Amino acid sequence: GLGRWIAHYNERRPHTALAGRTPDEAYHDVPTPSGPGLTPDQMANSNAVRMAA
Repeated sequence: GLGRWIAHYNERRPHTALAGRTPDEAYHDVPTPSGPGLTPDQMANSNAVRMAA
């Protein structure tokens, strides 16, 4: 339901505007992850592909 979506959006989904951090990480000032993963540009491209489908 809505609660699960909000938890995913704020706690698990990295945001390009927050340098790949989740809103919770940005709010609590957790450092930006440095390791394997998607860059903000790669994430934006993968989101655009999913939204176009």
